[in-house]
Amino acid sequence: MGSAMKTKRFIAFIIDIIVGFLFFYLSFFVLCFIHASVDLISSIPISLLYTFMCSKDCINGMSFGKYIVGIQTIDSRTLKVATPVQCMLRNLFCIIWPIEFFVMLFNSTGLRIGDQVAHTKVVKRNISY
Repeated sequence: MGSAMKTKRFIAFIIDIIVGFLFFYLSFFVLCFIHASVDLISSIPISLLYTFMCSKDCINGMSFGKYIVGIQTIDSRTLKVATPVQCMLRNLFCIIWPIEFFVMLFNSTGLRIGDQVAHTKVVKRNISY
């Protein structure tokens, strides 16, 4: 995988992090505004952020960030758009994103641990969508 694709993946990830934290802060402020309990204020935003990060690629193998930079996730065996289950499986590893980033950066194929487990890869988007 070339450095241009790795750069696109990194930019898409940063965009997705920004979108995820917008959801996080929005839910935090709504819960504070309605005077929710401390337990809800501390647990719901974090749960929403993790859920968003795990499911972000489920629509046509693209997150908002991937859509912006023109890439998508596909099944590495069939070369078709990755299924929502594959996308969620590959993104379960976002909790260890620093390790995932270095694995992708130094792996000659550019695959993250999540990609290897879910049998997916990220490619230039098929413009037919």
